[in-house]
Amino acid sequence: MSDTPHDTTATVAKTGTAAPPASPAKKPLAKSTVLRAALNTVLMACSQVLTQFRRELAGYFYAPLAYLVFFFFVALTGLGFFQALMQEHLISMRATFLVISGLLLLVAPLLTMHLISEERARGTIEPLLTAPIREWEVVLAKFMAAWTVFAAALLPTLSFVWVLFRISDRGPDLGEVCAGYLGVLLQGGLFLACGLCASAFFRSQLAAALLGLALCLALMMVDLLEQLIVVRDTLWAKDLVGYVSLSTHMEPFRRGIIDSRDLIYFGTLTGLLLFLAVKGIELTKWR
Repeated sequence: MSDTPHDTTATVAKTGTAAPPASPAKKPLAKSTVLRAALNTVLMACSQVLTQFRRELAGYFYAPLAYLVFFFFVALTGLGFFQALMQEHLISMRATFLVISGLLLLVAPLLTMHLISEERARGTIEPLLTAPIREWEVVLAKFMAAWTVFAAALLPTLSFVWVLFRISDRGPDLGEVCAGYLGVLLQGGLFLACGLCASAFFRSQLAAALLGLALCLALMMVDLLEQLIVVRDTLWAKDLVGYVSLSTHMEPFRRGIIDSRDLIYFGTLTGLLLFLAVKGIELTKWR
């Protein structure tokens, strides 16, 4: 038979060369290696985001406008709280959360109008994009910095909760207070994403602020459009507009209810606006 050692020796004798050894089978990449590479990629991205986040957050401390917005926000929120307390005798934070929601209409565009527009005007956006950091990391870091500043502006309002406990026997419902703060934080994140998205498409800070204001105002005025849709054949449109309405998803938080549908609403819209901001920055490469 041809597979016997005798035949193999004969073949070598005739040709004068030995048959090449069979190549070893390639071993599949170990799962630990893949996981380690993925972990290194995630850690590197986190490092880039945190570095840019610290840079953006420090920039707010050197901007006089940030201090003015901070003072304006805290003063008007306090005025609304004490007015509701003295005139309506409300042992609740609902009126205060309504004031915060309204103030966000102006606060969010003012905090975000410079984030990318200023980079474009100064010509620093191109060097930033050539650095070892990706567009989505830049957007996420700027968004996190603005959201942190807004969260810091909410801290003084915690003293209002303390006041309510001091002047009443039972104080406000803590579940309602916690849900209310979560709601305004989510609304703040959504409005800040609106302003950041607007800033990504304009070189002028004023234009970015106006577009951000228009986007925030549109979310707050959707209720009027819902009331105009009364035709039976357009009930699906009425339901769609009702879902997009901001007040539909904010009201449960003010009543102390945390619904997963509301969390999905804020997460989806905020993520979409941040995605559009990334695309706006990417357009810079082609201009």
